[in-house]
Amino acid sequence: MELQNTQVMHRPLTLTTTDPATGVVTTIPVPAGDVFFAAASSPSLGVAIANDAAGNQELVVNALVIRSDATNGGGSISVTVTDSNGDAAGELTGADAIDIVPHPVQPVVTIGAPTFTTQPAPTAPGP
Repeated sequence: MELQNTQVMHRPLTLTTTDPATGVVTTIPVPAGDVFFAAASSPSLGVAIANDAAGNQELVVNALVIRSDATNGGGSISVTVTDSNGDAAGELTGADAIDIVPHPVQPVVTIGAPTFTTQPAPTAPGP
């Protein structure tokens, strides 16, 4: 996944269980006092746990470099989220791993410095 260097990504955090017989995934409430922790595989990416507007914990991710690549320890950065209850870690890896990309450059109309030439004086008295 790509993260523009001018964006901050917010991802909700939940706990889920998977029934081994049916494969059905069920979201379960986060127990009171359970705290999430996040770590990135590269210092090119800032990761933190915060609360959303509803008070639920979320993963917050932002770029700390213009572009992630091998020269700055980035490129396909993985993020691991754990919790204080010792549940199995959740990860952004593989297709979900993050690459920091520059914000697309948009052309801007720029008005240059003025130059002047002469013309005959107008004859109209005013507007």
